[in-house]
Amino acid sequence: ERKMKDKNGLAAINETRSRINAIALVHRGLYEGDDLRYIDMEVFLGRLTHELGFALGADKLGIDIHTQSNCEPLEADTATPVALFVVEALTNSIKHGVSGGGTVHISLTQDKTNICIQVQDSGAGFDGAGKHEGMGSKLIRGFARQLSGTIDEANTGEGYVISLSFKHRPYSNPI
Repeated sequence: ERKMKDKNGLAAINETRSRINAIALVHRGLYEGDDLRYIDMEVFLGRLTHELGFALGADKLGIDIHTQSNCEPLEADTATPVALFVVEALTNSIKHGVSGGGTVHISLTQDKTNICIQVQDSGAGFDGAGKHEGMGSKLIRGFARQLSGTIDEANTGEGYVISLSFKHRPYSNPI
């Protein structure tokens, strides 16, 4: 990385580092928790967004990141694609949605059968003129497939929102 001069190459390395760090945080969450099988998502999301916000310079750009979780602990096989979805969506919000400053809200909610992770920024939104064909968009669709879930996105009066919804799977080893 230190020897690289190409800005696109450096950006690719930094994005890859963020993805690897997200996976490492999932595993760290497993080892630091009371039960090695499950991750406390409220604590985990706070750590993930703090570290990613720092890496992407959110403070310097005037971007506030808020998280909220109302979800049972998740197994690593579920938490990993959720974490990677957050990495991609938050990175897109910071790079494209609120790069001039603003707010990003990340919420993880669960009802009896469904889980929804939502990333909403206060930016202008996506103009819809082009397709989402970048690597991040492809990865987001892959995470949804991995969880047998769906992706929804919309421009709202308050910014852009993208969400990943999926059925809560029974624990392989009950808590």
